[in-house]
Amino acid sequence: MSAAAAPSVGGWLMLTELMGVVAYSPTTADAAATPTEVEREMETEAPPPLAAVDVPIPPIDVDPAEAEAAVRAEFAAYASGSGGVPSEAGFRLRAAGALTSSLDAAASPEVVSAAPFASNSRAIVDALPKHWPGPSGPGPAVEMHLDEKARRHDMFLQWLVEAAGVYNLLSAAERERILEHGEMVAALLCVRQIHNEAAEADELEGGGGEEVGKPLELLREAAVAAGEALQSSDAAVKGRPAAEVCYSRATGCATALLPALADGIDAHAGADSQGSLHERATALDTLSRALLGALNAAADYRRSHAPLYPPSISSGPTAPSPRWNAGEGARRALRAAAVAAVLLRDEAARGGAPDLAAPLGSRLLAVATPLLDACAADVAAAEPGSDARAAARAEYTSARNTVLPALMDAAREGGGGSGGFHGAVRPGFGVTMDAVAAVAEAHFGYEQLAEVCEAALAEAADATAVASATARLHHHMRTLRGAPVDGEGTFATFMFERSMSHPGCSGSVGRRIAETLQNTPDEFYDELTDCLRPRPPLLWLHQLRADDYVGAASTLRGLSGTGAKGISGKGATLAERRQFLSLAKLSLLASGASSEADEIVSIDAALNLTEIQCGLLARRSDGKGDDSATPLPPLRLVESCLGEGNGGAAGSEPEDVLDAFSVFASAGGAFREANKTLLEACWRRAAAETDWEQLSELRASAGDVKYVRSLVNTPVARAARRCYQKSFAVRLGPPFDEVLTPRDVLNLLEGAIGGGDRSDAALDPIREAIGLYALVEGDDEDVVPRDSYDMDV
Repeated sequence: MSAAAAPSVGGWLMLTELMGVVAYSPTTADAAATPTEVEREMETEAPPPLAAVDVPIPPIDVDPAEAEAAVRAEFAAYASGSGGVPSEAGFRLRAAGALTSSLDAAASPEVVSAAPFASNSRAIVDALPKHWPGPSGPGPAVEMHLDEKARRHDMFLQWLVEAAGVYNLLSAAERERILEHGEMVAALLCVRQIHNEAAEADELEGGGGEEVGKPLELLREAAVAAGEALQSSDAAVKGRPAAEVCYSRATGCATALLPALADGIDAHAGADSQGSLHERATALDTLSRALLGALNAAADYRRSHAPLYPPSISSGPTAPSPRWNAGEGARRALRAAAVAAVLLRDEAARGGAPDLAAPLGSRLLAVATPLLDACAADVAAAEPGSDARAAARAEYTSARNTVLPALMDAAREGGGGSGGFHGAVRPGFGVTMDAVAAVAEAHFGYEQLAEVCEAALAEAADATAVASATARLHHHMRTLRGAPVDGEGTFATFMFERSMSHPGCSGSVGRRIAETLQNTPDEFYDELTDCLRPRPPLLWLHQLRADDYVGAASTLRGLSGTGAKGISGKGATLAERRQFLSLAKLSLLASGASSEADEIVSIDAALNLTEIQCGLLARRSDGKGDDSATPLPPLRLVESCLGEGNGGAAGSEPEDVLDAFSVFASAGGAFREANKTLLEACWRRAAAETDWEQLSELRASAGDVKYVRSLVNTPVARAARRCYQKSFAVRLGPPFDEVLTPRDVLNLLEGAIGGGDRSDAALDPIREAIGLYALVEGDDEDVVPRDSYDMDV
């Protein structure tokens, strides 16, 4: 700070960080109230920006009591009109240490309340009325009404903002607390007004009307209970009437009055309450009006003072802590009102009092939104993954499950008669579908929102109405993206899941599924795909519509193993495997894959195995076959082709043995390697099917064409062609040569037929049969001219 002597005697021109250049005369209050000549000259000049002065402020040891007293004295002087030059107040408050505190967002409520300005604000709203002795003892002579408190608190705010100009220098927590006090005064003022109205009504009726007098008794009981709760923790108010304490201590609104209203609702309108349905409904109406009036008054105050509120600052993934009107006391009272409204409306709708069903539904609707909003705020303020978050989440879910289905029931029934809680006619009773949809949309009420949308579609009378209802549904699917951190999915996903089990307005589940697959817009394809992944029989249809041919082929290949129902472990039939494999192949070809691509070769091999089993069954059942049979694994299929024990059971034919080689060809290299011994057994069985001595004689006596025709028809030659001629049929995996080369096969058969004597003439046809389709290492030339057997046989 720097200073220079002012033109007047004893005056100073001061340059401060807070106020810029000001004139100050350290004289008496009377002198300070008269502006100096320099002050009048300086008032028309704009102060320089705060950034223009960079003067370090030394730390000051602040006495909290002195700081609070300074604030109180400055405001008292302002309120009485003796505060002097307003611009000087900020300097004096800083000098007294009232502006040196720095409260962050993590400061406890107690610390914030003890701050100088917040403490003075609380003193204003919690001031007790003055009592003077009277003829019958102490009694109220001058009462500081709540409206006077509201007026004085607004004056306090005006002084902070306009006169002293220090409001923006206060911490956000302290500003929030000061404004919170104003909200509580407004809430208490509203409750007191309802109380006064009940008292006036009771007075007009002479105090004898039981039904009309009941509201006054209920409100008086709640006020007394709240006052007694405050007296139990505050010695300063003991000895005063409990109701007076309730309406004097505005800051007790959250901790005492709201819980007292909750207790009153439970006692007089809850599940265990006594009295007739009309009496309980009246109790709910009276206490819930006081509850909602208090919360709405606080909300109105916040809206009217919105420019003064500091911006909400959240820490990471969490929102700020819930405000007092969404805190535990408010949620408890709102929950009590909601539960009572649900029970009473249900009882009325079932015939107890039909005239009350509609107004009770309206009361439930009025309570539902603030209750769910408060629960949602509590969830958002808790750390994700914490126990507090889980508890808040459970409370939120419970509240939703309580009010939303009941609201939907009220909307379906369309309300009752036109009666009211006190027999008076009240227009506007009843719950509409649109009102339920608005609440459900804001609070993940997907079940109710879906029902509203389906009802709109069912009631659509023409194409325009259908388009409008469909557009509304798609709007909700587009905008309601859920809350992944809390396990809330999107509305689109919910609707897709619902279409799998609920007929909606389509008449049947099957028809609705077909409509979903056909009419879902492209923007929801990803979510529909995720929904259908556990349902492969539907997924491949959607993938084809989405032009995802490769994905459809993969899904169809999976179905070829699980079957049409897509249940893993059940298994597909031969017919289903053939169908799904064929569709998978078509999908791959549609995607542009080559017919020689590995995926298509693999499908062809699987189809070949299916055809082998079908042919085997047909031969062994006189051509009837059985497409409903379960596909056999390759090993079982080979054993079936060879007969029981591979020893040539009755009914085993040469075609069966040749099918065994086809199984080896289509089962892949790993299967051939693992079952080499079984493959050798197949070769021996194939050789045993031919009379090689007779064929040797034919070789010597007949011409080449006849001999070659006979040689080509031998099982050994046909097996060699199946195994070693690349262009003949499907072969999955590496060549047969990697397991058994033609030379290995020849050696095997020479040992089986000729006993190891390679000079045996009967072995020549065997060598030639294998050599027809495979090049045997060591042979210098073909034993039979190629052009003599290169024919269609």
